[in-house]
Amino acid sequence: MKKNPSLHLALCLSFLVISTLWGSPPEALKWFFDAGGGQELLERDKSCSPGVIQGGRWVEDEGRKCLDFDGATAVQVPVNQNIVAGGGLGISVKLRWQGQLPPKTNGGTILFLAGPQRSFHLCATYFGYRPGSGKWVLVPYQLPVDRWVNLGVSYEGTRLRITVDGETVVEKNDADDLGHDGEWLFKDVRMGRFWKDAVWGFKGKMAECRLSFVPAKKLGAISDGERQDWLRKLEPLPDVEGCESSMRSIGGTPTMTVDGKPMPPLTGFFGYLFADYGRKFKPEEQHIQYARALAKAGIRTYHLTFWLPSSAQELRGVEAIAKRILEYQPDALFVLRIVTRPTQRFADAYPDEVCRFEDGAKSYFKRPGVAGGGKKEQPRHSFASRIWERETVEHLKTALATVHQSSYGNRVCAYIIGAGACGQWLQWGDYDWEKHHLDYSPAMERAFRDFVRRKYGGDLARLRSAWQDERITFETVKVPTPEERGVDIPDSCNGLPHKWKDGFGFFRNPKAGHHVKTIDYSLAFAHELDQRVMYFCRALKQLTRERKLVGAFYGGEYSILGYMAEGHVGHHAIMDCPDIDFWVDPWPYENRSPGFPVVRGWATSSLHAHNKAILVECDTRTSVGSTKEQSLRLFGGALTPEGDVWELRRDLARLLTMGGNGYWFDMKLGWYDHPNLLAEMGRISSAAQRNFSLDSRRNSQIALIYDLGSIPYAAEWLNFLTIARQRIMEMDFIGADHDIYDIEDMELVARDPSYRLVIMMNCFAPDAAKRGKIESLKRHGRTILWVTAPGLIKPGEQPSMDPTYIRDMTGIRVAAKDGQHPFLMRTLGNAFLPDLAAGTVAGDFTRPIVSGHGCTPEKPLERLPLALSPKWVVEDEAAVSLAEYQEGGGVGMAARSFKKWNSVYSASPAIPSDVLRAIARKAGVHIYNDQGDIVWHHRSLIGIHAASEGVKRIRLPGNVKVSDFMDGSAVAVDGEGFSVSMKHGETRLFQTLPASAK
Repeated sequence: MKKNPSLHLALCLSFLVISTLWGSPPEALKWFFDAGGGQELLERDKSCSPGVIQGGRWVEDEGRKCLDFDGATAVQVPVNQNIVAGGGLGISVKLRWQGQLPPKTNGGTILFLAGPQRSFHLCATYFGYRPGSGKWVLVPYQLPVDRWVNLGVSYEGTRLRITVDGETVVEKNDADDLGHDGEWLFKDVRMGRFWKDAVWGFKGKMAECRLSFVPAKKLGAISDGERQDWLRKLEPLPDVEGCESSMRSIGGTPTMTVDGKPMPPLTGFFGYLFADYGRKFKPEEQHIQYARALAKAGIRTYHLTFWLPSSAQELRGVEAIAKRILEYQPDALFVLRIVTRPTQRFADAYPDEVCRFEDGAKSYFKRPGVAGGGKKEQPRHSFASRIWERETVEHLKTALATVHQSSYGNRVCAYIIGAGACGQWLQWGDYDWEKHHLDYSPAMERAFRDFVRRKYGGDLARLRSAWQDERITFETVKVPTPEERGVDIPDSCNGLPHKWKDGFGFFRNPKAGHHVKTIDYSLAFAHELDQRVMYFCRALKQLTRERKLVGAFYGGEYSILGYMAEGHVGHHAIMDCPDIDFWVDPWPYENRSPGFPVVRGWATSSLHAHNKAILVECDTRTSVGSTKEQSLRLFGGALTPEGDVWELRRDLARLLTMGGNGYWFDMKLGWYDHPNLLAEMGRISSAAQRNFSLDSRRNSQIALIYDLGSIPYAAEWLNFLTIARQRIMEMDFIGADHDIYDIEDMELVARDPSYRLVIMMNCFAPDAAKRGKIESLKRHGRTILWVTAPGLIKPGEQPSMDPTYIRDMTGIRVAAKDGQHPFLMRTLGNAFLPDLAAGTVAGDFTRPIVSGHGCTPEKPLERLPLALSPKWVVEDEAAVSLAEYQEGGGVGMAARSFKKWNSVYSASPAIPSDVLRAIARKAGVHIYNDQGDIVWHHRSLIGIHAASEGVKRIRLPGNVKVSDFMDGSAVAVDGEGFSVSMKHGETRLFQTLPASAK
């Protein structure tokens, strides 16, 4: 059942008790039996139809006129209108019970209310309720026999109270929140019995029955100051005990710790053990066997999930799963994954706070699963909604109070908060992007207006100049129209053409006002999304008294699609936020197959510099499963259990060398349930523990720098090429590892002379401050590789875009040729790159796409030749030509040496690994392997994943001893390195120590 703590039900004790608790709430229905007679039970205020009596007789008892129920008597009240109980509902009955029970021993129906969403059952021995389509929940109590009493039930939040004559007889805090997702529509209200037969009938007398309704309290506008003040006053939960988690630096790497001990990098598990969903794939006995095997393999940290709003019934289900896991792994720790979901109740209560499309519609959505289920037409909250933010934190507080009072609460070490599409903090994207646009809600419009005022400092002249609109005012700012935004559909296959007016090829033109307006909107939406992430994480920290690690699904901007529409374009505020300890995301899905790398989706070096950890969802597909489950192969699964082992070890090798954490995600409960895989998990658990004794600091000599602020200035296809595909297809095949930085942290690169090669991946529109920092890179004799159009745009300056800006940044003069052109090039033989053979492919990718798009290694995706606009041509006589276009002529790659640095320019964002390796070697980077295999490393480990079968030659950076990290066996070093025979897709991990070490 979905839970809505902001609209708590309050099933009131009695009219007097109601007045005590809430003052005098309005009462919707009141039947006083002294007004009755014959076959009608009257409702004095005539707010609904009178009750129709079936059987029974009117009597007097102790001066009261009452109706005598004999077990067969029933009163049915037709309800001709909706009964809405958004804030609360109370029931109070005056009755005298004979103490007799009908054949159904839990029976004795006093009052029954039935509706399609909720049903309530007040009986002589229990109060029951059915939340939505869920199972009945029964709460027993003792009703006095043979005397008149006032029986009342109240429900407030998750507190259920049953009283007799005002005295509490039952009080429970773990009952389901009876909040609703829409209106309560009661078409059936009965007293005495509710079935045609008498098996549930009440035997006794009733003199009065009241239903009391409390209207929902609605939140008004929430200002910046109010939202922060409210958060500061948020009271911590009283019973946050058990394990204490924090971040520490171990081996030179930010590390998640529990009670001062590091969490192993890869011994976590997220599956569906003992859950109803998991039982669809395996019977109970196999759950038990799997749980035992995982515990034996060293799995200690288990992820559990619940949704917000969440019912106590759902939370009890999570607790039941935790208890079962603890039976087989008594030392288990738990990471709670909390994901928000839209509700109809919120949409009805706050229509201005839900997303709207360009025509005002609230839903053109196609896949309700990405929003946590429900109906396709279900409206979804706007990420600009501060009311949704407030209610979510209220839900969070209620749920965590239950968690920390549970039997496993002291074993919870970390929380992950998720929202948006698939819980990954992405704007809802399951609609036709060519026909529709988001978000035109009043909430987002207000947020956009505030953002624009802040950005332009309240200077109307600046705004009008930027947007080229002399009539605009800060009060009339609106979300850009579809015509102003154009169409820019995300695609990671072959690129869908964008459609916008007055652009500059694959770039938005800052000289056109509607493009600046669209860019401003993208930044405003990203700002709002970031504000919600930080608010929720601060609330989690505060509620848990800073004793637990807190993270969020975030940072996938290095692999996701829809960069501008989905909102991850300005994450440095998230990186700076002290309340976020780690980011979570899966490996990117493209080209995960054996022989390819698993690619980092984060600026890992920047995250580490900000004391944040990376938690990777290793949803690694395996060969274990039915032939029908071919998505295992489609998303990179191996064909044999031996290949599966190499894939798991590939995850470990990448995590250890990059300083990350991970957990196995078994989506169908059984992907890893194989002796070979479970044995490998045991070896990985042992190896992961040994990693903490190593010097795990990075020793890469290549730095990649990304400018997320440039994303709104480019088409989504160009963004994907520069941000994700270049790394997926080429970077890991160089034979040397690389670090990834956000441009805001590039001073860390500038002052570290060990970085010999710096690659500026998408630096299209750096502002003045960033340009100054870029200049500091040009020293230490390092080489800088520039991609496509670095520095083309100067935001806020005049002129705002000029190809001469590229020369100012790179030192190499280039010109733009209009129109879309193929970017395939061939290298030229020259002294600058003597190791690169003439005729080598440049300017396009050389590897097939073998997973992630409905393709497999056996049937790769047919990839179209890369074509972009404009065509960039080097026209600089002082530069050395490195590669020429194959169609239309012209130099597309060139280099130029300066006194303190070398500049290499590539017009294409696709630079094959052979070319990258030659540039890296020229820059002085140590190349471990030049055979096109995947090599990862830090100061103590070298990981190799074989892209082909054969003998692999590894060149070492110094005089070291080498051993196999998994089994400890010595590896013979001859000369400057060692050789090892490997099969295609095999993964090996080696430890290095100085030759003098013992």
